[in-house]
Amino acid sequence: MKTNKETNVIDIGRRRLDLSRTFLITNGAHILPQDYEQPVNTPQALFDFAKASEPLFLEEMTDINRALRLKIQYPGIKSIGRIAQKAQEEKTGRVEHIFDAERIAFIADRPSQIKRALDFFSPSKNSRVVDMVDQFAVPDPESRIRRAKIIYALPNGLYTEVQIWASTMLNAFEESHIPYEHQRNLKAELKNSGSTLPHKTYAQLVARERILGLTRCAIHDAAAEEAGLNKFVEKRTFAEIGNTPVVAVERPLDTYPTILRPDAASGMYVTDNSLYAEFITGNYRPTTREDFLKASHALAISHIAEMKGQQQELPASLAHYRIA
Repeated sequence: MKTNKETNVIDIGRRRLDLSRTFLITNGAHILPQDYEQPVNTPQALFDFAKASEPLFLEEMTDINRALRLKIQYPGIKSIGRIAQKAQEEKTGRVEHIFDAERIAFIADRPSQIKRALDFFSPSKNSRVVDMVDQFAVPDPESRIRRAKIIYALPNGLYTEVQIWASTMLNAFEESHIPYEHQRNLKAELKNSGSTLPHKTYAQLVARERILGLTRCAIHDAAAEEAGLNKFVEKRTFAEIGNTPVVAVERPLDTYPTILRPDAASGMYVTDNSLYAEFITGNYRPTTREDFLKASHALAISHIAEMKGQQQELPASLAHYRIA
């Protein structure tokens, strides 16, 4: 197994693991990153597919909200122009990697409502959920935004985006939009003409951009405090218990930590609180997130090879890991 320090990529056999990506390590999530993309690859085709899917999407979201009982904000389908712009600016031109042409937001007023929504969209309970970025658990490091963004698959093959917001945070997000626009414009100016600007002017613009960023963080942190969202912030401890790689997830909202481990047979991360006593008494060896991901992926790949009747030798550094 080789690690490229410059690109932060690990080679595991014929697979490559990009450690710079945000990985979903939660109950029911796939160990090996899943490749998913829209079944169409042009802005016009994605717009048309989303438009044709709109009745189905809204019907499903309405049914879901009968259980969640939250406010809904539906902005409509992204325009063809905006789809093209986003593909060019954020997806290296790949329209098939845009998942929010059709999107919706569920808005909660209380932490208990947020927890109910997060539980509902847990990959362990909802097979339609293919990915999740939980910024309640890990606030966005650049903006301090707290929300959840979920990639949700419709039965017809369209991938959509579901967001979960606290109403206080959504209001703060709207308040911070003006400094965000100024910050984005400054970043573009610095990128496009930074090398030709006088040093003093460049330094002033960098300082101003930094102040705008800090302003946004302060707005969002204040809203999180007011809404009680710090209850969701996670502390993760990566470790080995025996030969088993684990991660203990602790939130102020919960009474006990949740212990997750890779389950090679299912190809998913699973909750295994039989390991709780070992963790709580300190009978474990601390590791790192990178070690945990390497071990998890090696287990999954080794199991796949075993099921296919293939022989695959793990690197010496991982040889003590065994299939769960």
